[in-house]
Amino acid sequence: MASVQTQAAAPICCRRVARINSLENPPECVLFNGSTIRLSRLLAAHIKPKDEISFPLVNSEVSPGVEIYVSKSPLAGSSRAMYQAPIGYVTHPKKDKRGDFFVMAQVCAASLGISSILISCQALREYFYRIPRTQDQSDRRTLYDVLHIPSKACAAELRVAFKLRQLELQTKVAR
Repeated sequence: MASVQTQAAAPICCRRVARINSLENPPECVLFNGSTIRLSRLLAAHIKPKDEISFPLVNSEVSPGVEIYVSKSPLAGSSRAMYQAPIGYVTHPKKDKRGDFFVMAQVCAASLGISSILISCQALREYFYRIPRTQDQSDRRTLYDVLHIPSKACAAELRVAFKLRQLELQTKVAR
């Protein structure tokens, strides 16, 4: 008879943010208990003091894995939250009750209790295609611009362009 071993879930750290040291590379988030964690520039740009940040503790250290949940401070007048996690399988687009399309993405190694997220197809389209809404956003670069390929490229062309761009950047850094 086969036995299944289960891994113990990593303990979750939930603390308030005291300040963000954005001059560090990568930026550091200082918590009220005095500990610091390193964040991506994108995430650090949207975190403010008194926001609450939750992440799994890896090896009993105060360093987040890739899964981070940030709930905005109620003093900011917003009930918004941010969630950063690696995603795996993504479904084909489906229609919701209002007729808008969305996809469901599975969260890999979910430790914070979120197993999947719903992403509107409009948000994905705006991320990958240039859709100028205001004059300020008209010069925004898309993934296709970065990879130097047309927006109608197939999946194989995307893979090849990504690998080529990755090699270009690696040789540029090596110089």
